[in-house]
Amino acid sequence: MKRIDIAKSGDRGNKPRLIRRSGLIALALPILLAGAAAGFMWLQPSATVWEPAIRAFEEQDRQQLPEPGPVIFVGSSSIRFWDTLAADMAPIPVLNRGFGGAHLRDVLHYADRVILPYRPRVVVIYAGENDLGSWWAWPGLIVDRFQQLVERLRQRDPKLPILLLAVKPSPYFAARLERQQEANRQLRAYCEATPGLRFIDVASPLLDAQGRPRPELYRDGLHLNAAGYALWREEVRLVLLEMLGLSSESGGSGTAALEPPARVPIPSSAPDRRADSPPPSR
Repeated sequence: MKRIDIAKSGDRGNKPRLIRRSGLIALALPILLAGAAAGFMWLQPSATVWEPAIRAFEEQDRQQLPEPGPVIFVGSSSIRFWDTLAADMAPIPVLNRGFGGAHLRDVLHYADRVILPYRPRVVVIYAGENDLGSWWAWPGLIVDRFQQLVERLRQRDPKLPILLLAVKPSPYFAARLERQQEANRQLRAYCEATPGLRFIDVASPLLDAQGRPRPELYRDGLHLNAAGYALWREEVRLVLLEMLGLSSESGGSGTAALEPPARVPIPSSAPDRRADSPPPSR
């Protein structure tokens, strides 16, 4: 009886099959990764996690209704922690509506409650840093979300001026710097191509000569300290003064040119306390 070399014959039979399987895996891998990324997007916390903070704003409004027509600063905790904002922007009337570790999609979700009711003269937005916190988040995602927010705001006021602050670098997330810079490049291009939008580069002043985040500008490696916000003040205030037709030397009397629109009612919800945002917040 003829002896069959099982090992050799098996090898010959399996090689083509293994090659075919490897090829199928290579073709399927990008599709699987894209599907996984889409799945992870659905696993993000719901925007309603910020509901207590938004209700707290509404409670503040019921206790003291803000003057209509302010410049609204909205976004994540880089806005929320800007404690000197009103003094830094004087004589421009501002309203701080930063909340927690908000993503751009969260700002979009709450735009009808934290932006539009005040009939803002200008909206200044800082968000996007948290959006890039997931490994699957790509710079184009930030641009898409910002575009959706612009479209929502422009539905109410087609000529509303909008200023976007660049995604800031930080020592804590130095590994994200390349993605942050690419997102900023795309956001700048979108703003430059869209009437009424301005992109303010508040990121570059936070970098040293080697292009690394400057630790002395951060209180915890992530959030800005007073020195960091002082740099932001210089970048943002001059642009706002220019847009509003005020001199950089204007004192309090400079606000005379800013006649507020009529008051509008602020929507009411019934909070009984302000809840802080869950970590991480940026």
